[in-house]
Amino acid sequence: MTIHREDILRLRDNRWLNDELVNFYGALIMERANNQPEKYPAIHFFNTFFYPLLAEYGYTKVERWTRKIDLFAKELVFVPIHLGAHWCCAVIDIKQKRIDYYDPLLSNNPQCHQILQEYLGNEAKAKKGIELDLSEWTLNTPKQENSYDCGVFSCQYAEYRSRKSPLTFSQRHMHQFREQMIYEIVSVNLIN
Repeated sequence: MTIHREDILRLRDNRWLNDELVNFYGALIMERANNQPEKYPAIHFFNTFFYPLLAEYGYTKVERWTRKIDLFAKELVFVPIHLGAHWCCAVIDIKQKRIDYYDPLLSNNPQCHQILQEYLGNEAKAKKGIELDLSEWTLNTPKQENSYDCGVFSCQYAEYRSRKSPLTFSQRHMHQFREQMIYEIVSVNLIN
């Protein structure tokens, strides 16, 4: 995966994050978890193109995305979601049977919950040959104060959750996070 100077400038200039930045940061989070399984939970971080394909075309369009991955062996599954000009992040907590939907504007998205529940049901049936009781799965929606920090918020939701840390940040941390993400992406290494 390649990040260009223009991508990095999006972090420096208080602009919206693009797919490349979100995907690269997600890959860093996943790599850290894979390299230190004794310290971090087993995770999977979907590419930003996963959710739009799933939402528009259904399970059959994304079924092959996990042919070499057992999602049910993971503790957390991260799904970055781009809604036009706004980033959110869904976290499927396999152990807790819960889908957390992190939206820095604090909006609720029941359609996302339904789409991801249906996906999990189809994935369990196709890959495990089992029927999931999806009635047990709940939706949890845990603020951004401008129109451009949603991508940074969403990446940080994922980063914090991937190491099981409480979400203790707010709008006032965004400039620091942007600088930190520049360093992490350029050095290809997460600080925490």
